[in-house]
Amino acid sequence: MLLNLGPEADIVASEVYNLLLTYAQLQRQHSSFKLNPTSKAAAPIFHYSWYRQINDEAHKFRNPSTTTAKAVWAVSKQHGHCLTGTPAQNSLLDFHPLFKFLGVTHENVDVLNIYEQKIYSKRQQGPIINKSAKKLFDLIKKDFCIFRSKSDVDSETGRPLVMLPSCTDLIIDIALSVEERIIYSHIKEMSLHIFATLTRLRQACDHPSLVQRVLQDGAGSDQSEENISLRTMVKSQGSLATMSRKLPRAARNPFSDFFRSSKLKAMLQILHKCKGQKTIIFTHFTSFIPVIAQALHSANIRWAEYTGGTSHKDQEEALMQIAEDEECSVIIISILAGSVGLNITSCNKHYTHGTVDQAIARVHRIGQMLPITVYRLVVQESIEKSILKKQQLKREMIGDMYGDVAGDPCGDLDEATRRA
Repeated sequence: MLLNLGPEADIVASEVYNLLLTYAQLQRQHSSFKLNPTSKAAAPIFHYSWYRQINDEAHKFRNPSTTTAKAVWAVSKQHGHCLTGTPAQNSLLDFHPLFKFLGVTHENVDVLNIYEQKIYSKRQQGPIINKSAKKLFDLIKKDFCIFRSKSDVDSETGRPLVMLPSCTDLIIDIALSVEERIIYSHIKEMSLHIFATLTRLRQACDHPSLVQRVLQDGAGSDQSEENISLRTMVKSQGSLATMSRKLPRAARNPFSDFFRSSKLKAMLQILHKCKGQKTIIFTHFTSFIPVIAQALHSANIRWAEYTGGTSHKDQEEALMQIAEDEECSVIIISILAGSVGLNITSCNKHYTHGTVDQAIARVHRIGQMLPITVYRLVVQESIEKSILKKQQLKREMIGDMYGDVAGDPCGDLDEATRRA
């Protein structure tokens, strides 16, 4: 086996039988191959015919327009396999790049525009597809796909194929404080690009400090933290005197990392209740990690940190610390770093900030011996509620695709079970 760690790695057909590399490495070699198709040294992968190509985390190339998808398709191979826990994250359209790689040519569905005509188009909305499209998709699925869920049982013994502890999924409704709600409302009224607005609203749900810069950019010349804080609130309420009476002195500067937002307060309450148990805190925003760390430090809670920006060595040390250090009870993980290729079976509690189901699956998997509790902290009357509804619709869509509840990270849980 050759572990391809860089462009210098040599591939000699007579000596190498197994090659392990990342999608990024494959993409780089494909770019070199397109520039100089005759140079074997520049892109050796594309100058050999491989017996088998296995794509782990195959949803990584679900977008057919990406260079990653084109690189995956370009490899010459006899047999192909795709492994993924989430083959479709948005719609049936996500299956097309995988089907094309697998060589599914039935009714020419490997051609994108024909796939869109016969199975699913970008113009369609929601999980519903017509009967003829469903019939075709089910036929392809039967011949080319093997679905396995955590709830599958042995047909002969009736026992689960995978023995896992219970997983309880709870939604914790968070009410913003007066000052947090004012900041959130102001962000909502700002003239930002739609995607920027959505991101800033999500950040405002976490902590005001995450949106301080965008507020400063439109706040005028006086950029002190205290003035930007008060100015924002005055603009929303119309009276500095009125707002000053409403806010306690300790809350005059919600942009400080020391300010405990409603989410942080709820997080600390959960950690206090689960004292002595290992906990993962998932977050979408790495900028939120120092704020979380400050809250943990002030509460005398020892933590480890795992993000995509840390070195592989530091990541391994963080995982070892949470697994073996009895004094370390929390690990903070960025969602992008923690949703793939990670095995964490030392933790059984989760404060999940807007995380995706795949991140939860990093914990609720083979090797986990303890019951799992997932806490989703969701701000009332906010963008987070809308996102939650969208996620549930996608889970239902995934369930329709698979014919089961594979889209649910904890199995078949009703809505009442998921609410605290």
